[in-house]
Amino acid sequence: MKNIYLSVVLLIIYNILSANPIWFQQPRQHFDTNLFIAGVGEGSCYESAMSIARAELIQQISVSVKSEVLVSFLSIETESWGRYEEIISKNIYSTSEREVQGIEILRQEQSQGRFFVMLGLNMQRMIRNMEIEMSDLWRGIQNSLQNVQRHINNGQIVFAVNTLNDIQTPLIELYTVRAMHVAFAEQVFQISDLITLSDIDIKIRNILSAIRFEINSGDYQSVRRSLLLPHPVVFRAISRETVGDEVLLRNLPVVLSYGDGQIIESGITNERGEYSIRPFGTPNV
Repeated sequence: MKNIYLSVVLLIIYNILSANPIWFQQPRQHFDTNLFIAGVGEGSCYESAMSIARAELIQQISVSVKSEVLVSFLSIETESWGRYEEIISKNIYSTSEREVQGIEILRQEQSQGRFFVMLGLNMQRMIRNMEIEMSDLWRGIQNSLQNVQRHINNGQIVFAVNTLNDIQTPLIELYTVRAMHVAFAEQVFQISDLITLSDIDIKIRNILSAIRFEINSGDYQSVRRSLLLPHPVVFRAISRETVGDEVLLRNLPVVLSYGDGQIIESGITNERGEYSIRPFGTPNV
């Protein structure tokens, strides 16, 4: 009885295997592995088979590039890794998914009501697309860095910091594509003066640490407690990165408070980098 049962099971397995095309059972023997990355799929219709094959392609690319991305970022961004880990992980998959847009059908077949598909991604075409994408990303980042410097020169610190924050997303994308390129290309794609996320962090800190506030007028006034000072206190906000080199900070958000931390008011500096306020007198403790 056991032998009969075993024979039936083997017969069922044989029938299932014989229904599958040979190229589906041993796909790597039926395409040029030097030219293509391939994925196979089986389904009740061509759409489902192609969806499975496409997912297999994406998975192969994601696995191939993930280690390269991790090594790349850990080697240059150890201190910042925790902040960017989730963004990088999502970007690995989204970049891999985007790269399979140039796939082609290598084989397709219908057998006993089932559909079989082999999809292939031409590696040379993918590598060329990645090089174009990296060039475009780096060009956009460089333009943004030029805008940052222009904002700094014009005293628009908020715009400068916001632009630097915005640069981080395409920079992570650039590093992800670059790591993928390393995983598949024979030669490293050179990018001159490539910056890191740490460079962005340092630039933001330098911008903020260069902000200074100077009293123009209204200092050293005295008045009875809880009365308004007789004259406004006028100060100006400047950025001074080097001695003697200063820029007036226009439209800079400011929050003013008394010595005990109580908020007086908030606002923005004018076109001359100045802000005027007339506070109440408080004890000088």
